[in-house]
Parts: sequence; structure tokens; C-alpha cells
Amino acid sequence: MKCSLNTFSAKRSLGILCIGTMFCLAAPLAAHAKPKAGNTTTPAPTAPPSGSTTPSNTSTANTSTAPTFQSAFSLLLSPQYGSTENTGASAKLNFSFAQQGDNVLLNLDMTNTTNGKLGLGATASTLVGVAFDMPSFLNFSLTPSGSNFTQLWKNVNLSPTNQFGTYTAGISTPRNSFEGGNANGGLKAGESTTVSFLLSGGKLNVNDVRNSFLTGFSSGGFKVAGRFQQVNAGGGSDKVVGKIQIAEPPKPRKVPEPGLGLGLVVMGGGMLYRNVRNVRRRTSVI
Repeated sequence: MKCSLNTFSAKRSLGILCIGTMFCLAAPLAAHAKPKAGNTTTPAPTAPPSGSTTPSNTSTANTSTAPTFQSAFSLLLSPQYGSTENTGASAKLNFSFAQQGDNVLLNLDMTNTTNGKLGLGATASTLVGVAFDMPSFLNFSLTPSGSNFTQLWKNVNLSPTNQFGTYTAGISTPRNSFEGGNANGGLKAGESTTVSFLLSGGKLNVNDVRNSFLTGFSSGGFKVAGRFQQVNAGGGSDKVVGKIQIAEPPKPRKVPEPGLGLGLVVMGGGMLYRNVRNVRRRTSVI
């Protein structure tokens, strides 16, 4: 009986071994016969439509960076500095500069600030032109900016000459002359626009150019004026003088002297010490 059992166990082991061997041999054959994942037939790419372009792997992005403008100073056109009609028409001009190769870009931001608080109290006006001086070593031209102020003037004469005189450059809406013409496309009260100039003349440095403008307007050597029309005060039009606006430094805050607080602490400590001594004395007497 023992012999039979041993024989049966040996046969069963041999059978299992044979089955395992068959499975091991069959698995590679099955794997070889089965198509590998991802090997499906891919249709050939179709040709792009006529007139279209196929993007390449080479980047065609524009790597040039836009110039960075830095605000330098502001000028305020106000009747408090002088005007022909004292209507109250006013404007603010902000000058910003940026380096562009050997040249310098100037952005002139203009805002009509007429608000009824100056002069004869005009609440409506249209700014149609601005004239100002520039350093003599500069050449200048307009660059596209999307503004209605597309007319560039050189050596602008404003009358009366004893109050205004001649300015290096002027910018206005399209008109017959800087002083005369219609107000179409001008800035009404509360409106703003930006005009861009290209400044050239040798190898310019933005800091030198900015400082030249700043020094000129700060010293009074450079002048600026604005031309207003459609004003609802005075004679209906005005020419207004401007001045540079210098930001005032913040006033220092007053800080209490340390001696006062220290004295209060000492006095409080002394009073507390005296009260404690009085309590101890009364306690010892009792």
C-alpha cells in the first residue's frame, strides 16, 4: 500500500511538471503570435490644404522685448501760471522715457483736467494742442500711438509773444495751424491720450535725456503751454501756461520724547512702592 501511494505521488508530480513545461513552452509562442500593443496601422498623414503652412520645430516667436518706460515728471497746465482768458481750462502732462538702441522713446500722457474749480469755473473744454521745449541736441519725430494727436509742429509761435513766445515742438490734432482750426478729435474734460516721440542724435542715454528735460523745466528754461477750444467760460477758447510738478517729500511724524514715558513709569513705580510700605506699617501696628 505504501508503495502504491509513493508511486501515485511520483506520477502526480511528474504530471504537474509536464503541464508546467508545456505552459512555459506555449506562452512564448502565444506572445510571439499576438501583435504587440501599439503596432496598429497608422494612416499616412494627409497633405496640408493648399495655401496653408506646416509649423516647424524651430521657434519663430519674437524674442524682442518691449521698451520699459519710467515716469520722470509731470507738468500742469493751469491758469494760476498764466492764460489768455482765465477760463479755468487745465490739463496734466506726464513724461516717461525708455531706451531703444541708441535712441530714446518719449511717451507724453495728456489728460484734460478741466473741472470747474479754476479761473472762471469752466467745466467743459477741448484740448487740441500742446507745445513744449526740448533739449537742443535732440532730433525728434512722431511714432504711431493710436492717438488723434498726429500733427507734429516745430518752432511753434504762440501769441502774445511776451507771454508765450516760441516752443521747440508742438503736437495737435490735424488742423490748419497750431493756434487755429476746429476742435475735432481733441480731448474733452476727463479724457486722456498718449503721444509717442522718437528722440535721436548720436548715441543717447535715457538717463541723460531725462535729466536734461527735468533740469530744463525745473529751472524755468523750458516752457510749456496748451491750446483749448470749446470752453464754456470766458471767450470760448484759451491758451494756458504750464509748470513742472515736484512731489513734496512726506512730512516726518512726531514721535513722543522717551523722557515723558519714562518719567510716568518712574512716578507710578514710586507711588506703588509708597502704598506697599503704608500697608505694611498698618499691618505691623495691628
